[in-house]
Amino acid sequence: QEFAAFLVDGLHEDLNRCVTKPYVEDVECTDGEAEEEKAAEAWGNYLRRNRSIIVDLFQGQLRSTVACAECRHTSTKFDAYMWLSLPLPASAPAESCFPWVRNAAREKETDLQQRTREGLLELSDCLSEFFAEEELGVGNHWHCNRCKDFRPASKRISIFKLPPVLIFHLKRYSTRASGAPSSKRVDPILFPVRSADLSSAVASSQPVPPLYSLYALCCHTGTIYSGHYISYVLRNGKWYEINDDKVRQVAESVITSPAVLRSAYMLFYMRDANAAPAPVPRSSATAGRSTWRAQSSAPSPQPSGDATSGARSSLQHPDPALAVSQSAAPAAAAMRSTRSTAG
Repeated sequence: QEFAAFLVDGLHEDLNRCVTKPYVEDVECTDGEAEEEKAAEAWGNYLRRNRSIIVDLFQGQLRSTVACAECRHTSTKFDAYMWLSLPLPASAPAESCFPWVRNAAREKETDLQQRTREGLLELSDCLSEFFAEEELGVGNHWHCNRCKDFRPASKRISIFKLPPVLIFHLKRYSTRASGAPSSKRVDPILFPVRSADLSSAVASSQPVPPLYSLYALCCHTGTIYSGHYISYVLRNGKWYEINDDKVRQVAESVITSPAVLRSAYMLFYMRDANAAPAPVPRSSATAGRSTWRAQSSAPSPQPSGDATSGARSSLQHPDPALAVSQSAAPAAAAMRSTRSTAG
């Protein structure tokens, strides 16, 4: 995951179309203000400094809302993300210091504990943990503009804008206070393969139905001290296992086998190309367990058929590597033409 972050960030910087990066102010949405307008303003400010094929394909927008525990004043900000790092549900219930969330949290954790022991965790459970309300208590109080003082508060994160390619990082490693890894969890995490509906996990209307299908995953086998990475990639409707320099075709059942479910580390989803543009009703930001149930009868993503060069057509392409190369083709041709003219 660290190497992926380094690689993608480097590609973004090299391909960034913003020659100059103007100073931009943070956009904040307070009580009563229109979130859609503020989110669009924040995204516009971000694009003034960051414009690349990496942003076009992989980056979306998160909404972060903080609420004061004393006066209930709220402040919302919007931030870009490259992927979502999802925590695995804890094996023991966390006690809340806020009475209005204590009972609900205890019931939810009890259900998760039972399914954790039975090995029935799903990707939606990890999403629910990611969306869970965080308490800003002693030592981490929030400065409330209404109270004019530091107050205990609650913080909640939700998805506001989805990218064409959605990446999940499963946080299987726990760390010590020093930051060094202490243990690795090998819980099997059930994840959907085809046409997973993310509607209930998004806090805003989307231009197309948020249906995503898995096209690649990276697995880690071993311990925190040593291990091995194996990748699986979908190409032309067939799954391939990439193990160092060895590539072989595998059945789709391998992708959902117990060994893969226990070692899956990064999941790569692509928005279905056949999703018809239509407004999606606003819904809760908390993902339900039914949200990420795959529809086994749904077809795998297919080429759009009329793909043209450029970023817009590449967003619909079922092969991200080919999509990037196609979108970069016009620029490469222009460079070759310039060089030949100069010569």
